[in-house]
Amino acid sequence: MLGKTIDYWLFRCYRTVLSNFLSNQATILMFHRVQLGRETDFDEYTSADEFRQKMILLKRHFNVISLPSLISLMKINKIPPFSVVVTIDDGYEDGYSIITPILDELDIKGAFFIATEGIEKGGLWNDRIIDSIMNTNTAEVRLFNQATKINLSTVDAKLRSWKIIHDRCKFLTLNERDNALDELESKLNTRGRRNSFLSKSQLCEMHNAGMTIGAHTHRHPILSIETNESAYMEIRKSKNTLEKIINSEVKYFAYPNGKFGRDFNNTHKTMVKELGFEAALATDIGLVNSSTDLMCLPRFTPWDKEPASFALRLCHHLYKLK
Repeated sequence: MLGKTIDYWLFRCYRTVLSNFLSNQATILMFHRVQLGRETDFDEYTSADEFRQKMILLKRHFNVISLPSLISLMKINKIPPFSVVVTIDDGYEDGYSIITPILDELDIKGAFFIATEGIEKGGLWNDRIIDSIMNTNTAEVRLFNQATKINLSTVDAKLRSWKIIHDRCKFLTLNERDNALDELESKLNTRGRRNSFLSKSQLCEMHNAGMTIGAHTHRHPILSIETNESAYMEIRKSKNTLEKIINSEVKYFAYPNGKFGRDFNNTHKTMVKELGFEAALATDIGLVNSSTDLMCLPRFTPWDKEPASFALRLCHHLYKLK
């Protein structure tokens, strides 16, 4: 408790000192899963209580604005001090059942970036890995022409194997990834899938509640390893699919994985612009100001679990990169 009190006191002091120096810049925050508890041993998530406490602190001590508002303020060089934007990637059901109610209660308008295959199939490629490993009775398996077998005999062994398989599949092309996951499901004799994704009706409700709905490709590929034709189709399909669901223009895009130069490049920035997006978000660390490239907006989220430490690091980020 003493540590939390000290962190909060330091944050208040730091914020007061910085108040005269920070203007015309903002931080875009990024979150993924927010859950009441761990659904599986493989889930990486923020608890609902932690997320709510962080949002309360942001609302009290920062200028929380919507993504469309930030874009408008960038264009006229009038971003208020301590401005932050809340974004959530991928499109899981907790965006509707947990995140949106918290944001709505605090009058925060978040931006949700949806990988649209999840709407069709109930999850994304990484969920296929989790579901297969979680549900299999197979104790060990040889995959992907590897010499050694992967151990699945215990929960801890499954967790280690999930990491190995996930990291291997992440940077495969879409066709290679599908083949690898088909092999995994076949050898583990698992075909069932959890439905953990947003539905069309939930997306419409979120949109009607004032949340921004953005595109995140269809199948969440690494764009830089796809052909230009495949990358373009992925971006376009997610935009078109979402626009049909919410019956409104989708103006914002988030690059999967999101590191410029590794996961996407200038060619993909051009595609996004040609498809009519107003802005696109990366995951490179940085601040947003009036000169920031609208097709490559940086994002940064402090990793601290404790809200006061989270806020202190956010203030330091604002100061360090000003």
